[in-house]
Amino acid sequence: MRSDPKPDERNLICTIYKNALASHRRTVKLIDGKLQVSRKKWKVDSLMAYKHRHQQKIIDLCSQFEHLVNSKLLPLSDTMENHALYYKLLGDYKRYEIEASDNSMY
Repeated sequence: MRSDPKPDERNLICTIYKNALASHRRTVKLIDGKLQVSRKKWKVDSLMAYKHRHQQKIIDLCSQFEHLVNSKLLPLSDTMENHALYYKLLGDYKRYEIEASDNSMY
């Protein structure tokens, strides 16, 4: 019978996703800064395409993490403390996904 991941395993999972997202989020913020000062259309177009790729990667990673939590971690969770942690993480990753989204779907 499977059980809730040990704290070290849980922290490892969280750290892997957090680090993967951090570089993409940082890149999007840097591109936003460059877009504010760039006046050349070809440069803006290139930056927007590069930004979109990173935004899509953020959305994909967040969706992947949400699926992992909802399908594997929450069903195995055996304490209220773990449930609270997983729901907090789901909220964090939903926020990252919304930040990366360009549309007003949310």
